[in-house]
Amino acid sequence: MLSQLNLRFPRKLIDSLKSRASAEDTSVNALAGRFIEEKLMASAPNDEWLSLNADPGATNLSLYRKIVRGETFGRQALKPAELRWLFTRAHQATQTGSTFMSWPAIEALLDITFNALVYAEENGIPVDNYYINRAFDLSGENYREEADRFMAGMRRNVDTTWAEFLLRPLSSGALNLEAFPDEAIARICTTERLKLIFPLLVRAQQYQPAAQKDWAIATGLVTEDLNRVVKINDVCLQVWIRGNRMPQAHGLHHKAPQLSLTLTADRVALAFGWSMFSELTRLFQARAWLNVTKAWSDRGSLAGVYFPYNESEDVIISLDGVHFFVKLEEYLALEAEFLSMVAEPDVAPVLADMRALYGDL
Repeated sequence: MLSQLNLRFPRKLIDSLKSRASAEDTSVNALAGRFIEEKLMASAPNDEWLSLNADPGATNLSLYRKIVRGETFGRQALKPAELRWLFTRAHQATQTGSTFMSWPAIEALLDITFNALVYAEENGIPVDNYYINRAFDLSGENYREEADRFMAGMRRNVDTTWAEFLLRPLSSGALNLEAFPDEAIARICTTERLKLIFPLLVRAQQYQPAAQKDWAIATGLVTEDLNRVVKINDVCLQVWIRGNRMPQAHGLHHKAPQLSLTLTADRVALAFGWSMFSELTRLFQARAWLNVTKAWSDRGSLAGVYFPYNESEDVIISLDGVHFFVKLEEYLALEAEFLSMVAEPDVAPVLADMRALYGDL
């Protein structure tokens, strides 16, 4: 049932609401209601939460040491305020670009959401059932079965717009994680899941180049050199990680590992960094899961792929505005070998370290 409430806002805020509502093709009332509802769902700030916000850089570094490096000093789980910080930043990361998400990260976040929901139901912990049921279209009759059905039906090509909606219940505080005992939190928010989520925190920070360099150095990450090449006919993708395992020259500052992605085709050679590599990897993974080979295209912030209606025509790979035309068989072979390469046992752990260093979706 709707009722009326008159509120007075500054003209600038009203204009911003109207502009946002127009961009989202919705009414001002619906948009304002959504914003207010999301804010009411969030937990009230406490001293611990405020202290985390006081120095985001120190907070991120502390969580890096606890989650990625495992420096927990015997504590079973992160503090509620730290989890709230992590999940809030993960939600914010979905608003930093229009592209595909990493499925393992989304799976980890949804597993935490549904595991917490099931635990709350079975142990009588109050949660915002109405908000959660509406977000995931659940009836609330049997959360364990409904969660299993929801995950079984999930598509692997989740983009940032869909992910933003999926992460709202966890980031808003609707699951009331503060009421969970430490043992339950440790079972639900496992180290493996938190490691998959952590790159979203770094992505949400949107570091400028100088700050990104300082952050990478502060982590103290040490990795080996790594060089891999994928070549199909005249198209070549080379991934090179300049590690820092070897002793560096005396008197020089510590240098963080860096990744370079180079694409060469015919007489053209282009060099890119981590952002292009991570987006292209997620694009390849989404396309491979969809298994479409005609009349499909997707374009992210940096990378894109276009499959024509006629399979006899060339596939177009777009990297930062530069188009490469390849045969369908060449593209499929390039994609398959690239995804096989990033999943190799000696490559995947190094890339996981790089994700925690430079961020990912």
